[in-house]
Amino acid sequence: MSVSSTEIIVVLLVALIVLGPNQLPDAMRRLGSAYREFKKISSSVQNEINSVVSETTGMFTSTADTVSGRAEVKSTGGSDDQDDFDGTLPKSNQSYRPADEDLDAPEDA
Repeated sequence: MSVSSTEIIVVLLVALIVLGPNQLPDAMRRLGSAYREFKKISSSVQNEINSVVSETTGMFTSTADTVSGRAEVKSTGGSDDQDDFDGTLPKSNQSYRPADEDLDAPEDA
């Protein structure tokens, strides 16, 4: 919805006739003040909505990265075992047993 310049002129002329030349400047000041306050409130609401949306999007992105295995593994400074992690997990029906390594190794004796 756009307001043309002729519509603005008609509204100002009606306001001048209704309010008179003495009250019109004060009414315009109050109208401008109310408009500025409305813009300030709407801007703060819009900023708050944008921050909530970006925070939520960030949470979804990090969750999606974690689920897909693309999450960055950060070392806690303890052991270096995490540095060799390639992001793949063992299949659920297989388990690691140290005895399996001994069975696969060639016997030298």
